Amino acid sequence: MNLHPTPDCNPEDRVALIDTVRRFPPQTITPNVNAWDETGDGPDGQRSDTIPA
Repeated sequence: MNLHPTPDCNPEDRVALIDTVRRFPPQTITPNVNAWDETGDGPDGQRSDTIPA
C-alpha cells in the first residue's frame, strides 16, 4: 500500500480512513447482500430493475 503524504491529511488520519473503508464491505454489505438480492433493493434503496444495463 502506498500512503503518499498529503498536506490536508496526517498519516494517522489517512490510516484510520483506509481501515474504515476496508471494514465497511464486510460489516455493512456482506451481511445484507442476500436480502438485497432477494428484494431487488440495494444499499441506497434503488431497485436493481431500475438500473440501466
